[in-house]
Amino acid sequence: MGGHVLDTCVVIDLKAAGLLHVAAHNLARPTVGFLAAHEVNELESHLEELRRYGVHVHGLPGAAMARISAVRAERPALSIYDVEAALVAEARHAVLLTNESSLRRLAADLDVPVHGSLWVIRTLVDRTIVDPPGGLSALTRLCAANRRLPAGDCHRLRAELQWRAASRGV
Repeated sequence: MGGHVLDTCVVIDLKAAGLLHVAAHNLARPTVGFLAAHEVNELESHLEELRRYGVHVHGLPGAAMARISAVRAERPALSIYDVEAALVAEARHAVLLTNESSLRRLAADLDVPVHGSLWVIRTLVDRTIVDPPGGLSALTRLCAANRRLPAGDCHRLRAELQWRAASRGV
């Protein structure tokens, strides 16, 4: 199956960066979890937009739902929606997109590859879907909206995108 499973924080980040539609159309098989997609405090308000952009909603079978409870008992810092995202990524052999360190640790324990919002920006620029100045603008909006992103990583990506923009003569 493969593809990318987006957790709520990445959806919100990409929307703030102005890249949700671009990312959804250019990531392989973008997917969100069924529970998160239908929860008022998670993605429900974005569901119509996500579907319009081609994002799939994937539910887990009953046995996996019981596994969510078991994982949450071991890792109470994670919400059911976080655990669902990791288990959907595991079931689909997909990459999990999240910025949450506790969810990244769970993904590592499940042998699920994981990246975050900054990776999405870099990837869109690397694939020439977004030009470096557009990537810089998106990064600026993202870092303003999400102060929890690692400052060092934001600065390194900003410097890289500035260099790439300058080397293109843009």
